[in-house]
Amino acid sequence: MVLPMKEEHSDIQAFPFVVGVTGHRDMDSSAEPGIRKQVRDELLELKKLAGPETPVVLLSMLAKGADCLAAQIALELDIGLIAVLPMPAEEYEKDFETQDSLREMRTLLQASHRCFVLPLDSQSSGDIQTYSGDMRNMAYLRAGQYIVDHCHLLLALWDGAESNGPGGTAEIVEYALGQDNAGISAEGAGIHLSSARKVIQILTPRSSGTKKTMRLDKGTAYSQDTDSLIWKRLVRQTARFNKLIQKHRDSMISTWQNSLSYIPELESDTGHQTLRRYFAAADTLAIYLKQKMQRVFLIYFVCIMISSSVLMIFFKGGLPAYWNTHILLPVYLSAVAVALATYAYSRKTEIKNHSLDSRALAEALRIQMFWRRAGVCEEVGEHYLHIQREDLRWILFVLKGIHGQESPVSENISPEQAFSAWIMDQSSYYNRSADIQSRRHTRINAMANTALALGLLYVPLRAVSVPLYNITADNKLIWLLLVSVTVLSGLALSLWGSLRAYISFTGLQDQVRQYRAFQALFKRAGRRLETALDQKQHDTARSIFLTVGQEALAEHANWLQGHRSRQIGIPS
Repeated sequence: MVLPMKEEHSDIQAFPFVVGVTGHRDMDSSAEPGIRKQVRDELLELKKLAGPETPVVLLSMLAKGADCLAAQIALELDIGLIAVLPMPAEEYEKDFETQDSLREMRTLLQASHRCFVLPLDSQSSGDIQTYSGDMRNMAYLRAGQYIVDHCHLLLALWDGAESNGPGGTAEIVEYALGQDNAGISAEGAGIHLSSARKVIQILTPRSSGTKKTMRLDKGTAYSQDTDSLIWKRLVRQTARFNKLIQKHRDSMISTWQNSLSYIPELESDTGHQTLRRYFAAADTLAIYLKQKMQRVFLIYFVCIMISSSVLMIFFKGGLPAYWNTHILLPVYLSAVAVALATYAYSRKTEIKNHSLDSRALAEALRIQMFWRRAGVCEEVGEHYLHIQREDLRWILFVLKGIHGQESPVSENISPEQAFSAWIMDQSSYYNRSADIQSRRHTRINAMANTALALGLLYVPLRAVSVPLYNITADNKLIWLLLVSVTVLSGLALSLWGSLRAYISFTGLQDQVRQYRAFQALFKRAGRRLETALDQKQHDTARSIFLTVGQEALAEHANWLQGHRSRQIGIPS
């Protein structure tokens, strides 16, 4: 069961911050007002940290007690509610003992932004008869794990006591923190997506009167390899990206519409609709930031070329003093000032890093979309190499929140849908891009070599220019010609250095190599997929889709790491 998404604005999608909730069903009613206040205060503090541009959503099973309480407060604060049901609603309702609690759950379910049911496992038919005994407990456990795996912050309404059964609040908290003693056995525990997660314990007494214990230091803890600084940095980085989207929305809207139309909408699949909107947002931002970055760096390199050329002529050109003081010096100082301002701007805004992160996120979402269309039940965040994960931490952080809004993948989807739209399209794209970048590299390299050849004339011209200046001083035309040739040869030498620096900085040769590798990858995959699909070997086809995605993710991560090290700096 997947309820349709409530109508959303046709606008660029901001990246979300996701809150999960776990806690007791049998809360002490006398403590409820105080608990409500604490939950409200925590959510308000989070909204303040995330900023007005970042949407906050809550994942909740809508079980009686803690889940419903948090969901009610979230709706009051205009926080989106996503209901993650452990079993079909008609079966789930059997666990609500009173009409009041059942009515409360139904009301919240109708108010939720989205709702989906998690399957028991990939082999489960979802038949209601399977939800009995241990399987019923397993359904609750899987829902709890899902919420933890896809939230950035977990609110634990917990008395601090040990769990009485599998999947209890204590075990969910231990799982969220990635503790080795967690009783839950799950693939990827502790390394699933990003480990950056904050857990807040709100001391919640139970109606049975069990002893209350604040188990987390000052009520707060972080998952392994995460601390307060890392977690806040990731939240603020998400807010910065959303601010960029908000600030430049009007400039990016046409690009966003093109990105959105790149992948046809599947109205029957709400999860695909979610991924499609976030892909369009990341792709649009990546294109916008890349264009802006190119303009900034072009200004920087031109100013460096001008300043180095003027400096060379100033000291070694042998020009009259008037030219040096009234023309060259002001030009030099102006070029240096603009270059330093451009450098400071690029460092302050981190425009290149933001551009790279946006592109890497867009490519991850592209792969995730087509995996889903092929029926591959995997999340891209699990398939990055562990050695790459530190550089990709923000990307994993965002992917976690996006995945938390998807309904489960249906394995009944035919993989043919992803064949032409992804494999063949990408093979053609990378072939064209490799040719374009190769011609560009050849053209710039030829310009650099020509500039070097002309620049080599500077040394002999410089050797003879000074005595000739005095000899030809009376003949203005010859003197001007000699000065012009000397200056131009010096400019050519500076142009050569700037072009070589530009080739190195942009990594044109690496881009050509990468595009060729991608084109070969998708071409080989296309041949194998065509055979598998013709023979109706859908499991084999899905395995190929998975492998292609894994290869692409690893290559994109290597590309990001390589380009991140190429930053502009002050020439020494």
